[in-house]
Amino acid sequence: MTSSIQFSGIASGLDTASIISQLMSIESQPQTTLKNTVTAETSQVTELRSINTSLQNLITSASSFAGGSTWTQINATSSNAAITAAATAGANTGSFQVTALQSATAAENDYGSVATATSAVIVTPTGDATKDVLKLTLPDGTAAQVSIGDGKLSTIVANLNALKDANGNRLINASAVNDGSGSYSLMVTSASTGAGNIAITDGTTGTDFLGGPTEQYAGKNAQIKLGSSSTVINSRTNTFTNVLNGVTLTVAAGVTSDKPQTSQVALSDNGSSRATAISAFVSQINTILTKIAADTTYGTYNTTNASFSGGGVLAGDSTLRSVATALTNTIFGSDNVALGNMGISIDNDGQITFDQDTFTTAYQKDPQAVADAFTGKNGFVSRVMDAAAAASAPAYGQVVGTGGDTKTYKAEGSLSMLIDSLNAQIKQQNDEIAQWDVRLAQKRQNLETTYTNLETAMSNMTSQSNWLTSQIAGLDSLTSGN
Repeated sequence: MTSSIQFSGIASGLDTASIISQLMSIESQPQTTLKNTVTAETSQVTELRSINTSLQNLITSASSFAGGSTWTQINATSSNAAITAAATAGANTGSFQVTALQSATAAENDYGSVATATSAVIVTPTGDATKDVLKLTLPDGTAAQVSIGDGKLSTIVANLNALKDANGNRLINASAVNDGSGSYSLMVTSASTGAGNIAITDGTTGTDFLGGPTEQYAGKNAQIKLGSSSTVINSRTNTFTNVLNGVTLTVAAGVTSDKPQTSQVALSDNGSSRATAISAFVSQINTILTKIAADTTYGTYNTTNASFSGGGVLAGDSTLRSVATALTNTIFGSDNVALGNMGISIDNDGQITFDQDTFTTAYQKDPQAVADAFTGKNGFVSRVMDAAAAASAPAYGQVVGTGGDTKTYKAEGSLSMLIDSLNAQIKQQNDEIAQWDVRLAQKRQNLETTYTNLETAMSNMTSQSNWLTSQIAGLDSLTSGN
């Protein structure tokens, strides 16, 4: 593309560049309006997406009540610090005795007096990389091998420590140990606990590494017994998962078979967890309601100029206000259960309030009735899920469930549809803006051509005028000379 240097108004004395700029400003007003609209609608989409995400998070929270992990929590206590217990919602309340017979330990090989310095060569390399290796079999049966490198003690220690499993976890802990007399031993320990030994062979000779360990300690499984049962339960780690449904037991390190440890484990219903869960759930709803109120407010009315100021980015938006109404209406069920008697109500600002003391009193009086009102089929939590999904369901066929009631939503949510609609409008408007770019560029070119032609014509007229003036002056001089 070529361009020419233009000098504004040389012949006419007009500031043609300024004239063209002002004319283009008028011509581009429709495009400017489109750009402003796109900016405003983009801000609206950003806000709508934020609220939509909050509604999706609310659905996730509501779903957690269905599995019991939010509504029902179990406290687990142990009478002996050598055994700790944890429980999930699936655990049954009650108590039981557990005896820790021993903790899990790691296997260890000690190779005594292998060098007088860590820089000393303890295995002589052959130069064949396929043979200059150590082959290991770990207590759990895992096979591995490592290069001996230059054969120095420090190199072998470093290479052993660099061994990792597929998940990046270290397999071996190796150390060069100074015995204080100028001699170094090599200590190799399995990074994980569990029954079995470490076997290390020389890749060149196929024999035991350094002739075999001077001392070898087999790893041990952790072991427990439940109640008076003689059945021994084993674990390669100190943790026993789901020995009883929903119960995890952990044995402290240092328990030995000659000093077993016995504990009484108690599992009790954590009633306060329900109030905490409902309080957090209500706060989550109120955060959404507050955001919708801020986004849809018209602001403050100014009587002087009869206009509003300080309005939200979606002032008066009926879709958002309908979402807020649907959420607040969830406290009113079709089953005539008064949630106000269970701590739920609405204040003058349209926020849902939760009184924990009222809830606790109601729950202690009739736990099942309260559970049904909040987490049962078509209960408060289920109604909130319905309201949130009706607004934010991303597409046909979204499946959610709560209180044992699985629902498949048959339509895209109202908020999701509004976002889609605005995005479509923004795309169309951006296409129109691009078309305006072409039209305006052509208009500017036409104006520049017109004014350039004007300057050229006026310049020619000036030249002709100057010529005529000079000719007339010449005639005058001839006349005066006669």
